[in-house]
Amino acid sequence: MVGDSLTRMGLWSEFFPGCQVANRGIGGDTSTRVLQRAASILDVQAGQTFIMIGYNDLKEGVDVQKVLRNYDELTTVLASRGSQIYILSTLNCSATPCESLNKTIDHLNSQLKRLATSKGARYIDLNETMADKKGLRRELTYDGTHLNGSGYRIWVEGIETYLPEHCLTAHFP
Repeated sequence: MVGDSLTRMGLWSEFFPGCQVANRGIGGDTSTRVLQRAASILDVQAGQTFIMIGYNDLKEGVDVQKVLRNYDELTTVLASRGSQIYILSTLNCSATPCESLNKTIDHLNSQLKRLATSKGARYIDLNETMADKKGLRRELTYDGTHLNGSGYRIWVEGIETYLPEHCLTAHFP
């Protein structure tokens, strides 16, 4: 699992106790910093890599094209080591803290979907179930950006289809 604070705060080993899950999420991380630490991500030698990054880039004013170039390079490096790549949509945030940012996030996500197709990766759109027209559904977040347990439940349900069956021994109550 590669990403920022959203990834870092996920209890992936508890969600999927049948699998060894390396959580490579760092709070405040950007696509540039993920790329800079690619060697430590490669050291894991993961068979599957789920990536969600980009929110902090866009919040800091980084251009969508720069984020896409970083994703392109990162997916190339990871795929060269045999990892199956899953690009997760960058999550929208709730309307109150960042309504205008969601348009840029949506643009990034449309480009990430194209990139995934061109790279032989799978694109998983979590916003389909986690967001509405105003952004991240309020009942899935405690601050407009970060997920609560209900939000992580939907994330887990969104990716579990792509995991080996032995990973799926845990279920939320």
